[in-house]
Amino acid sequence: ERGLFLGIDFGTTNSVVSIYNFKDGEVNTIPIDGSNIFPTAVQFESDPEDENKLSRVFGIQAKEAAVIYPQSTVLSIKGLIGSDEKITVVVDEKEYQFTPEQIAGEILGYLKQKADDYVQEELNIAGEFTGCVITVPANSTDKQKKKTKEAAILAGFDEENIYLRLEPAAAAISYAVNETQDKKVLVYDFGGGTFDACILEVKIQEEGGPEISILSTYGDNKLGGNDIDKIIMDMIYEEFKKLTNNEIDLFNDEVDDGVSKRQKKICFD
Repeated sequence: ERGLFLGIDFGTTNSVVSIYNFKDGEVNTIPIDGSNIFPTAVQFESDPEDENKLSRVFGIQAKEAAVIYPQSTVLSIKGLIGSDEKITVVVDEKEYQFTPEQIAGEILGYLKQKADDYVQEELNIAGEFTGCVITVPANSTDKQKKKTKEAAILAGFDEENIYLRLEPAAAAISYAVNETQDKKVLVYDFGGGTFDACILEVKIQEEGGPEISILSTYGDNKLGGNDIDKIIMDMIYEEFKKLTNNEIDLFNDEVDDGVSKRQKKICFD
């Protein structure tokens, strides 16, 4: 009665979108650009038809472009939602600034557009997604939740039809609905940006689905896959400095040490 709702696991590194089919009671993951897993990335380019405008490339193409064009590509935007930090993008030596929620809104808008096309063309469902359920980290602040909703509004969802659910709780409930006996369950959600956990209690009912109670949730926003990647990169860089006798500084593109500025930007931007 309230239109179509899109389920969005908006991740730091990857995102997934799904729809619940009331007809057969199943959840269908919607492929975006041919894949169920969508890299949460966007790259900006000059619009070939108007040099004063920017065009966008999303997903796997943007992720791959980040290697060559790091200054015009945005990755891991989820970790900055709720902050006051401005995102600077450089395209053809021109600087453009965005807020984190604007970037997130661009990506969510692309997911919505692709999901709209899919259900209309593949599932023969009329209309478009007016609402969504988006997962957020366990310890998200009120400001982070507010900015996530703002991003969803920018993406084209109706403000009154946007719902947020804690990531570990969503994963735990998904697990619990198929349980056949009473138990307490600890579910970990180890993502690209956060490491969350949820404890829930499952009680089997004689009729209907199980009764699920969330006992506790907790998360660390600085203990995700990206953070571990950085630790590994720092370790490798320390070894690199030893092997080169500290003669090359990859973080300083003003030093003439045999490595070009472009190479340094590709390595560490």
